[in-house]
Amino acid sequence: MRLLRVTTQDRLRGLFSYDSPHGKDLPIEKLKSGDLWVIDIQGLNDKGKRIVFYNVIDRLARILEEDKVKSQQQRRFDSIMVFVDELNKFAPSRSIDSPLKQRIVDIAARGRSIGLVLIGAQQFASGVEREVYGNTATQLVGRSEVAELRDSTYAWISRDLQYLVASLPKGKLLLRHSLFTRPLIIEFPRPIFTYTESDIDRLLSEAAAREEKIEQFQRRKGEKIFDSLVELVKSKNLTSIKIYNECQDLRRLGIGKQAFERWFKHWMSKKAYEKGHSGERNAFNITMQFLKKHE
Repeated sequence: MRLLRVTTQDRLRGLFSYDSPHGKDLPIEKLKSGDLWVIDIQGLNDKGKRIVFYNVIDRLARILEEDKVKSQQQRRFDSIMVFVDELNKFAPSRSIDSPLKQRIVDIAARGRSIGLVLIGAQQFASGVEREVYGNTATQLVGRSEVAELRDSTYAWISRDLQYLVASLPKGKLLLRHSLFTRPLIIEFPRPIFTYTESDIDRLLSEAAAREEKIEQFQRRKGEKIFDSLVELVKSKNLTSIKIYNECQDLRRLGIGKQAFERWFKHWMSKKAYEKGHSGERNAFNITMQFLKKHE
């Protein structure tokens, strides 16, 4: 063990347990459905980070491959999502071959078939292996320099959109997915813990103003349909009694004559529903259809 420590020096620092003969490997086998694990590799050097990452995704892939041959009831997971920061360090576009890089390429190509979803984040997507990037189902691009966007990795972004992406504010991203025929701008909601009391008051005021506008629109829309009723009744010189007697559909609904006359009077004078329940609304719609067809 001493020889190992001397040989590796700081290159593999943090990877070995010197107080246990069997080591203390990550208990990946104890992962359960619904768990959220965070594996901190910040204290390791680049080689150590690659070893840990390879160890984790290789074991996860094996678990899912074993699950795949089992019945639905016996499977532990439907899928596992792995989020990795700075993916370009583990699968660089440079011609450096390694078992980890080949494993990532393999997962990108067939990970969906076994249920292993790899989500990578990096400042420069141009630095990610092309085979990995090419098998990506969903791509999100935040504010980036124009020089980076000119790389062939971003060929799907038009020149005009490149200038837009270069000035995107924080929280907004350009999304590309096969479900959409063209890229979309999306916005992540601001985390609630970042809001001050004045921010919340402002948002509540804006929400109340939007609701008021919606109500005003609905009122204006309602007034228009009642205006149409008034015009049709006057142009055809009809009364509520005559409409009720001639419109069989009203009577089929089981609407009483007195109720209809009361509603009709309210529609004509107030330009609104009396109660607004489904029976009254159905009566109004049938009345409008009758008036439009009446000669």
